Formats: sequence, C-alpha cells, structure tokens
Amino acid sequence: MICTKILAKMSGIFVLAFGLLGCSNDMSFSQAPTAESLSGATDGIDDGLDDNGNNGTPGQDDPATQVVAALCENAESRNQLHTVSQSLFFDNTQQTCDWNNNGNLGRRDLWHQARTEQVVSVNLPAGSTLCHVEFDFPQQQFRFDDHFWLTFNSVILAASIDYRDRFGVTNGYSLFDWSNLVGTRWDTSREGVWCLAGANCSWPRTDTEGTIRMDFRPGTYYAVTARDRSRTRHDFSIITVGDNDSTDCQHRPVTANVTLKYVK
Repeated sequence: MICTKILAKMSGIFVLAFGLLGCSNDMSFSQAPTAESLSGATDGIDDGLDDNGNNGTPGQDDPATQVVAALCENAESRNQLHTVSQSLFFDNTQQTCDWNNNGNLGRRDLWHQARTEQVVSVNLPAGSTLCHVEFDFPQQQFRFDDHFWLTFNSVILAASIDYRDRFGVTNGYSLFDWSNLVGTRWDTSREGVWCLAGANCSWPRTDTEGTIRMDFRPGTYYAVTARDRSRTRHDFSIITVGDNDSTDCQHRPVTANVTLKYVK
C-alpha cells in the first residue's frame, strides 16, 4: 500500500510540473514544486498572490468586513491597537489515526479516512474586536503524514492540499468541515502549499522535513472577524488526515508564537 501511495504521488508530481495549481481571486497556490522541494531540501512557498498577481485579501467587498476594517484601521492610525501574545504548542500524539471512531472510517489506501484534531485557544478581553494575528515559528523540523489543515476559528489559514470545491468559499475563506472530506479520494494533483490570500507561506511537502513560515498581511483577518465580531475566544487548530498507514494522522511537535492585535 505504501508503494501504491508513492506511485500516486509521482503521478501527481508530473501533473504539477507543467503549471500552477488551481487558484482564484480569493485564494492562491504556489507554483509547482521543484524536485528539491519535494525531497524536503527546500520548502514550498505560497506568495499569497491571486491569479492576477494582486495582494487581494478576503471579503473586501463584504459590508461587515468593511466595518471591521474601518474600526481596526482607525484604531491603528490613532495608535490604539492592543496586543496579547501567547505560545501555541501542538504535540505529536504518537498514535496512529483513531480508525472507525469519532467520525473516522477504517483504513483505505489513498482515501481521506481519519483525522486527529488539536485545538489551542487564546482569549481576548470582553468587548474586544480582533484585527490581526502575527505568527512566529521558531526554527523546527516540521513533518506531517499525510496532510494537514491549520484553522483559526474553523477558517482554513493553511493546508497541504487544495479542496476549496469540497469545503466551499464564502467571502474569500473556507471553513474546515470533516463531513465534507471524510471518505473522499486523495487527489494528488492538488497537493501543494496553500494559505489564505494576503499571506506568504512555506512548509515542507507531505512526509518530508522542513520549516514553517506564515506572514499574513494587515487586513487578512477582517473577514474572519466579521463572522462574529463579539467572539473573544479564538481557537487555533491543526487537523492531520491519513488514509491507511500506522504513522498517519501524526506530525512533529509544532510551536508557534502568536500575537493578536485588537480594538477594545
């Protein structure tokens, strides 16, 4: 089954090598990976540009997003933004997927059968409105098997495979929903480095080692905040998905220092 997975990945490489992965004005993918990036020697990179090379941010035409933008930008111009910093730690569970439990299915090669979800929360004072989140990943060798999603309040910030059509897109972002992924076939042609538009991102490819970087430009989170301006508990999640191997649904330990900027 491992050989089958390798052959499938190789076929996906040939598909990727001839152009860009699918993208839209709201979300972006990196250029097709080089042989070095697939081997883990060089990380894949998503520059956060849309199809036209613009630094578009999610939900710019949404009235609720514009309200948040005006509030945050006015506070920033007056030097009235507050900050809170916290370290996030996502440990390696050191266990295989929880097959046939908690909404997971049994093992099946090259299908999305099971996942592990980890959540770390950051609380802001009552009455706060979130404006921006900054990430800092200390030097570390990140490795995941088979695919991962990083979410913020269920909004997908980063992923190792592009499934926008399965999750849907609203105001430029997608919400992770396991029910839309479980039991679907693993499409190797969609593998790559993806993050929310308005960001620069990089991390290693599946089952290789490398570093993580995520830099979100100001304005990226306005649409995310507009979903619920009154929310003060903010959840960061890593979801790791596997198909059939004993090492699936695992990742190397991840530490991220985050700074949340907000208006109060």
